[in-house]
Amino acid sequence: MERGVEQFSNENLFLAAFSFVFQNVLLELYKISITSLQLHAKLFPPSLSGDVQIWHGKAGV
Repeated sequence: MERGVEQFSNENLFLAAFSFVFQNVLLELYKISITSLQLHAKLFPPSLSGDVQIWHGKAGV
C-alpha cells in the first residue's frame, strides 16, 4: 500500500515539474515572439505601406 502511494506522489511530482517547465518554455517563446514583432515593427515601419493608404484615399475621392 505504501509503495503505491509513493509511486503516485512521484508521478504527481513529475507531472507538476513537467507542467511548470512547459509553461516556462511557452512563456519564453511568447516573449521572444513579442520581441521579434516589436523589432519587425521598428525595422519595417507602417509608413512603408503609406502608398496603399494614399491609393485608397484617391480611390475614395
